[in-house]
Amino acid sequence: MWTIIKKYWVWLAIGLVIIVIPICFLWLIDSTDSKTTLIYYTFEIVGGVGTLYAVIIALFSNDLQKLYHRPAIAIELTPPTLGSDTQTQGQQLQVNKYYRNICIKNGGDVQASECELYIESIKIANRIVKEDVVVKWNSNLERTYIPAGGHRTVDLLEIKPTPDYIKSDDVEPDSQVNNLRGQLWLTGMVAQGDWYNNEIAVTIAVYSISTSEPVRKTIKINYNGQWSANKEEMEQFIKIELL
Repeated sequence: MWTIIKKYWVWLAIGLVIIVIPICFLWLIDSTDSKTTLIYYTFEIVGGVGTLYAVIIALFSNDLQKLYHRPAIAIELTPPTLGSDTQTQGQQLQVNKYYRNICIKNGGDVQASECELYIESIKIANRIVKEDVVVKWNSNLERTYIPAGGHRTVDLLEIKPTPDYIKSDDVEPDSQVNNLRGQLWLTGMVAQGDWYNNEIAVTIAVYSISTSEPVRKTIKINYNGQWSANKEEMEQFIKIELL
């Protein structure tokens, strides 16, 4: 019973108002005949409303549910700061890469079906360099579903050290070495020369057959190309902002 009330509370409230209004008039009427007439028509109205509700629910139940039960797609970045992939070599901790991911959340109460993720544009200093790129989910599928209250994660960017750095044995992992460079990857695409020291604006969109329109966000990235195995120091070299 409680499930039905939560599911159709709006329609139940409207029906209750229709019933309560004539009852309120009964208290204001002194004439017995008028009360009898009002009671008669009240039952007629209630019966008519009940029949109308039954027809509406039978014909448009799926459409009515979509008005009040729908996915709520939101785009976030994860983790909150740079994540790092590390491994221990001897007594030293080596950083293989830094990364940030896109987290697509469904805060609604129904599943979001046939979800697709696109990079609508990549701009470097307001100049479009890429458009309409299909991004595969981490399951390697172009389409997926997001359950109610669930999420899906997609790789956004990775920064990897140059091969010379990985092979170097004489570099302290917690030191800054200015001549070592980081290589930026965006959703699997390697950054070109002018992508460094310029603002990168990545506009992404999530499409789903369960929503009336796509959800869009723009991510701004500024990276100067420097590398450090010290995370706090590395976070000074790259700035990522979700708009």
